[in-house]
Amino acid sequence: MEDKATGFKFNPASNVWEHAVFKTEQKWLIRPRRATDKVHHGEGSPWLVFKFGRSARRNSPTGGCAEPNSIGLIFCEPAGGQLILNTKSLRFTGSYMPGYHLSGLPDSGGDKEADTPVIAIGTCTKL
Repeated sequence: MEDKATGFKFNPASNVWEHAVFKTEQKWLIRPRRATDKVHHGEGSPWLVFKFGRSARRNSPTGGCAEPNSIGLIFCEPAGGQLILNTKSLRFTGSYMPGYHLSGLPDSGGDKEADTPVIAIGTCTKL
């Protein structure tokens, strides 16, 4: 579960990007891949990452993960970001990066319609 999240958001009143603190409601599920998983992101990955709840119930992951490395870190790539889990301490960092660097591109909608880059930290529980 995410404990803290921070990032940037566009303020249309002042027409500038500002620091922001976000609600930490997102929960993640990381587990080994199953034969019944409907993989659209992370095809071929031995582990999968799910947004806890609906996507996990539908066996539809948001991304794939590599096997834990020699120090116990699992690197996952959910759509638009990265999630790194320490399998020993059960701490993780997560990021969502689209938005800021995409504004100004054709059909992006500019800053007013841009997504908000976020980085989060949290802890996990073994299920």
